[in-house]
Parts: sequence; structure tokens; C-alpha cells
Amino acid sequence: MSNHVDADDVLHVAIIGGGISGLASAYYLMQRARHLGARLDIHVFEAKQTLGGNADTVVVDLARSTGEEAGELSYLRWADLGVNDANLATYERMQRAMEDVGYLDHMRPLSDTKCCFGPDGATLWTDGAGECADTATGLAHSEGGLLAPLIRAVHRAAMDLRGHITLDYTCDRFFQDCLDDPEGMLGEAARGLGIAIDWACAELPGRIVRARDHYYYPRIAAMYFADPDGPGGMPLKAPLEYFRLQEGSESPRRCYFDHGSQKWIETLAANLEARSDGQVSVSIWTGERAQVRVMGDAVEVMHAGQTRLFDLCVMANHADDAMGALSFDTATAAFGARVGRILDSVRYARSYAVCHTCADLLPDEPGDWRTYNIAARPADARYWPYHINYVVNFHQNDDAHPQVCHDGAPAYFVSLVDDLRAIPSEDMLDRVAGISTLPTSLRDAIPASTLRQMEAGEFDAGYRDPLQSGGSELQNKAWAAFKHNVLDASCMQAQVDIRILNETFAQGWSEGEGRVPCAAVPPLLFVGGWTHGAGLLEQCMEQAEELSDWVLPH
Repeated sequence: MSNHVDADDVLHVAIIGGGISGLASAYYLMQRARHLGARLDIHVFEAKQTLGGNADTVVVDLARSTGEEAGELSYLRWADLGVNDANLATYERMQRAMEDVGYLDHMRPLSDTKCCFGPDGATLWTDGAGECADTATGLAHSEGGLLAPLIRAVHRAAMDLRGHITLDYTCDRFFQDCLDDPEGMLGEAARGLGIAIDWACAELPGRIVRARDHYYYPRIAAMYFADPDGPGGMPLKAPLEYFRLQEGSESPRRCYFDHGSQKWIETLAANLEARSDGQVSVSIWTGERAQVRVMGDAVEVMHAGQTRLFDLCVMANHADDAMGALSFDTATAAFGARVGRILDSVRYARSYAVCHTCADLLPDEPGDWRTYNIAARPADARYWPYHINYVVNFHQNDDAHPQVCHDGAPAYFVSLVDDLRAIPSEDMLDRVAGISTLPTSLRDAIPASTLRQMEAGEFDAGYRDPLQSGGSELQNKAWAAFKHNVLDASCMQAQVDIRILNETFAQGWSEGEGRVPCAAVPPLLFVGGWTHGAGLLEQCMEQAEELSDWVLPH
């Protein structure tokens, strides 16, 4: 079974990256090993002090934002700066895993509403579950009730194309095709939905343009993998990957992670360690980068001054981080060059998530605020990076929780911006330092990593260290820097190419009964958000489950 230098019947696996992909890989490997009676020794290496990748949960004191003197009144709330919700109607694997490890009851329904507003702050439309029928800004009323049915037809037509289009079929091209031949592109979808559209209407082309510019393009630009150069040049497949899962099914069940997504990560990690025994063990290491040297039949992992040999290595980190961590010996150099070309083709964008009280980033009319508030791109903008503004009170569904919803409760927001200076520092909320003021109920509920940082007064989650910005006055503010792969044609082609490498290894591994046949296919696999679909949590779980089949095929 093992190529390990200390030959035994244990398969020694290194996983580089302690985000959801790395932990899910360990989870499914453990499950499959127990099912097959195999023996596994798994080590997960995370460079940061905290697990969870783009997950960062903060505690803030809203009393200070309302002018109350510190110490006289405390109104503590928490917020997720990174990963913050999931659609349980389509996240089947994640839901099963959550139930297995005892976390599922912590997924709570959020208020699933949206607002789009123009560069002038004026509301373009509002939409979502529970939207009042008489809401003047409601999407259902736009353009005499004709825009919403058109959007439904456009959406169905695009989804029907998903399995039949290539990576060079862009969002711009799709909408141009809709303008050139509306009935040809949208007719079948409209008829299937029972929607009557006047194809000869002189106003139809303008309505299609508005569906593009006021609905789809703002929404795509508010997806974490958006191309900063704008949605138009992105493959149409890219946003469809998001729509089909994050908003898929006839009745989506959008939920937030109660007291933070890091709590889910920590529950999963603790479960892996608690279930470890003499047959299958999982060890998790944080706080120092691991370097990986790839050989023909094994890999060396250097970490914290020690070198250890593994039969197999799974890279579950960002493509650029993987490139920096990998080296190849002479025998595997050609393979390494091939891997390098794939990794180098993945582009990254960086954004800041800020918890604040600055209403200037939201629609002018507070009555139009919704959970997800999306700014439409200015007509002359040449650069429009990932932007979205959450009203945290709505995201955490305060109306359903009377204990936190009361008259005068201040609104607070999380905004994703490309420049910290977009939000005045005086409007940024502070991360609460120290845990003495925390009510026992909150202290017991928030993630352990959040507590550790609060107690130490050092906030090093996310990617703050390599991306420090704004000076010392922002050091303890509630912000984090994240990086996201841009889901452009190059990235989606990289997904195809890396899958070929993974499957080639898996075939040789299976046929060789657990031994890699040659140095041309070394024991190295890749998973993670950049390698599969839109990198949604469910897609990371899906690929991790597939990985377990590759590694333990019998």
C-alpha cells in the first residue's frame, strides 16, 4: 500500500492548506478508509494561525458607534468578514457532513433579499423572499411588470446553455445574441416558463440591455470570483456555476453560520482529531508554511524545521501559494514545469472586507436597504472589482431573534471593497480586544480562534500580514484582506488541465495497486476553490469526496 521509506501498511498523506478543501479532503479520506478498512496517517498543514481560508469572524461593539461612552453601555455583535452563507437546498454534501459532525443545527435562515442601486445612490430594484407586493422598488413592478419575466427567461435560457458552450462564449456575447435574435435565444425558455413576451415590441432591446446592465452585470460583479475588468469578458459558464448552486432549486434555503463560519471549520477540524485512532489519524498543524519537494514515488514536506516523507501530497491551497510551496527533483522536473504553467495561468484579485457603520456605501433610501446591496457599474468605468455591501442585521435575520432585535438597535454593515480608504476610518468598527466584557453565552458560542485573537489583542486572520494597508490606526479595526481567483477563461482552462493531471495520477495509482507507475506521474494531487467550478463550499466538498475515491479506489 505504501511507498513510505518506513515501509508499512499505512498510507501517509500530506494535505497543504487548512481551508474547507483541505479539511474536507481529510474528512472524506477518513470516512473512506474506515469503510474499506485501510490505514491512513493524514497531516494537514496550514500556513496561517487560523484554519478556514477565507473565513474570519469578528466581534464588534456597536455601542461605541452610537456615541455611548465605553464601559457605560456595551452592545456586542459578531460578523463574518469572509465566507458567510450557504444554500442548504443544493449543498447536499456539506449538509450531510454538518449533520455527521453535529453542526447542522447552527445553520440559521437568513433574510434572502437584494437591492441594486446606481452610481448616484438611487435604487434600481429590490427583490427577494418576503418582498412586499406593493413595494414600489420591487423588481416585479419594474417597467410595468415586464422586466422580471424577461429576466426569468434570460436566466432559463442561459442555464440551458450551460453544458453546450465553450469557454470563449462570454457574457457579452450571450447578451449580444439575445439582442440580435431575442426570440431565437429566449423563446423556448419563455414558453417553458409560461411567459408571454412580445418579440416585436420596440422597447424589447432596451429592456434586454437593462436586464444586462441593471441586473446581471451588477450581480456578477458582486460575486467573489468576478473579473475586475468587468463581467462582460467572463465566460458565461462562470456565473452559471454560482447561480446553479448558491441560488439554485425552486426554493433556495439560504442560511448563515450562527456565530461565524469559523465555528463550522473548527467543529469539522475538532471532529477529525477526536475520531483519530490507530487505524486512521488526522493531525493538524498551523502557523508556519510547509515546503513540498516532489519525487517520483514520494514527497518530502519541510515544516517547522522538520522534514517528513509522505506517500502522497494533496495541494489544497491557492494556486499561487501552491507554486511557492512546491519544488521538484530532477526526475519530476518536466512534470513540475507542466504544473507551473497551469498554476501560473490562475489570476488573483484582492479585496478588503470591512465591518462598519458608513451608510454612504448603501442606497440613499434606508427603506430600500436589503441583506445584499449591490452597486451598478458606472457606464464609464474601466475597472470594477468585486463589490458588495451586507446589512448584517438582515443577514443574521434579526427580526427572527427578538433578543437582539429591539428599538434603536444600530445597523451595521460588511462591505467588500478594493481600497480600505473607501470607508472612513472613524466609521470602521473596532475588533473587540479582551474577553472580560463578553457575556458567557457569546463567549461560549463564537469561534475559538476569534476568542484567542481577542484575548491576545492580535488580529492575524485572513491575509492581513502580507497585505497590511492604512497604517497602525487601522490595525485593530474590523477588517480583513482576502484574495480570490478570478474565474476567467484561463482559470477555467486551468481547471480542465489540473483535472487531467489528477485523473492521470488516479488511474496509475489504481492500476498500480497503490504505487505510482513512473516519475512522470508523481504522487501529487490538487484540490481547492480554484480547481473546481466557482469554488463554492459545496463544490469544495464535492471534489474532496472525489479525491477520496482517487486515493482509495478499492
